[in-house]
Amino acid sequence: MAMAMASFIQALLSPSTWPTSVYVLLLTLLGYGIIGLVRRDPFPSKAPPLVESIPILGALRFFTARGQFLSQSRDVSPSGQFAFYAGKKQIIGLSGPDGRRAFFESRDLDFAAGYAVLFNAQPAVKPGDPFHGDGASSKLLRYIHKLLKREFLSHRLSVYVRDSREAMEDIVARGGGGDTGSVVMDPFEDMYRLIYRLTMRTVGCDEIAADPDQLRTTLSLFEAIDSGATAPRVIFPWLPSLAQAQQLWSGYRMYRILERIVADRRREGRRGDDGLQELLDQGEDMIGIVESIVASLFAGLVNSGINAAWLLCFLAHDRHLSRTPEGAGGRRGSGWYDRVRSEVDAVVARHRLSDDETAADALARVTLAEWETEFPSIDLALRETIRFTITGCGFRQNLSNGDVPIGDSGEVIPRGAFAVYHFDDLLMNPKYYPEPERWDPNRYLPGREDDKKAGAHGYIGWGSGRHPCLGMRFAKMEMAITAAVFVAYFDFELCDEERRDMSSLAGLFDRNKHSASKPEKKVYLRVKPRV
Repeated sequence: MAMAMASFIQALLSPSTWPTSVYVLLLTLLGYGIIGLVRRDPFPSKAPPLVESIPILGALRFFTARGQFLSQSRDVSPSGQFAFYAGKKQIIGLSGPDGRRAFFESRDLDFAAGYAVLFNAQPAVKPGDPFHGDGASSKLLRYIHKLLKREFLSHRLSVYVRDSREAMEDIVARGGGGDTGSVVMDPFEDMYRLIYRLTMRTVGCDEIAADPDQLRTTLSLFEAIDSGATAPRVIFPWLPSLAQAQQLWSGYRMYRILERIVADRRREGRRGDDGLQELLDQGEDMIGIVESIVASLFAGLVNSGINAAWLLCFLAHDRHLSRTPEGAGGRRGSGWYDRVRSEVDAVVARHRLSDDETAADALARVTLAEWETEFPSIDLALRETIRFTITGCGFRQNLSNGDVPIGDSGEVIPRGAFAVYHFDDLLMNPKYYPEPERWDPNRYLPGREDDKKAGAHGYIGWGSGRHPCLGMRFAKMEMAITAAVFVAYFDFELCDEERRDMSSLAGLFDRNKHSASKPEKKVYLRVKPRV
């Protein structure tokens, strides 16, 4: 047997001895493999026109320069709708009123399937498959919905304020401000980490949120798991990669951390008051627990964490413009820094029991109803921040058994195809939002109301139609809490790493990014505790 195996291996290593039939077989297999890679289903005649498409790969600019690709493709299409491939995947780009209505209103376009494949590079779902019902997507939605009920959030409010207070005290404790008493902080680290902590408190577990080391570790693991969809992973989902291996390893480490916490609770007979306990009460196994918590963290952290930082940067920039005679490019600020500060101070004054009580103590008494109604300036400033920072596009997949019409255009989204809607088509469109590159919350006030100019789905920063943001209440609440506590603690200004004033945010936004993102160039805030 050993001699026979040795002879076989020697033959394999000597191609010159192979018979012609072996070469024919190998060439045939290679040919079929090439045909399999190159061949893809053609778009039906009623689909929008096909734009650039590289054989096998499709439209690579959808991954490398997404915003530019979507805008230019829209502009060269008579209807504004267009078709392209990502590997073998058929994708329809939508725009304008017809495209917007189809994208946000059609029952045949599946939200979860679109994001799973094109944003997270998960396996595709075929038309007709039971993606809803009692599947993982439905179970996750029920889980998040229960955690975001008024009773749960009201019960946790004091913890959220306490966490925010501790984050501000950590900033103060760093010192390093010299005689000025100011501290330089990176909002895209500090505020992002704070939002992660509050989100972990809600959909995860208190043990991690209360432990700085575990908080840092799990945040790093989460970011590794949530690496997003790269071109190779979408085009060749069957091809193993180092990134996938890193995701699996990070997921396993997250699993072990949560497993130890669950074991401790069971051994000590201790119940938690968080999302983890809800999952345990539902009888979820450890794999389901990890999947639910990671998916919920993704839904609640990525955009909120980044927007919490941008919100403060925009307020600081508006303060600079308001206090500089000529402003930037002849513009003056609109006074939103002072407006938000006055709003926070007024709420603190109403809840303060004595003159020597801290602002954070007073804010800890604010009820959920008050957090949702007493900070309209923060809400409008956040609304404008989201409009400005949201980049990339939304995703859907046609899982019906037929084509989906695109309004009255006569064009369709084919069965099984994906649909994408570029957010800039509306939110950075000067027809609806004049001077779209200017941060200006005044655009939502009575008399202007830019968000109503496009009619239905005129503002899509919180989702729209059949898919409004499920976590909007929690996101607005945590944004109000973190911003209010920050403003109550600090005066703040934009600066660079060397503490020099920064007068402009121009050039910091890359509208080709696939989602809200941190700036390529570091932005800092010089903060000084308020007396």
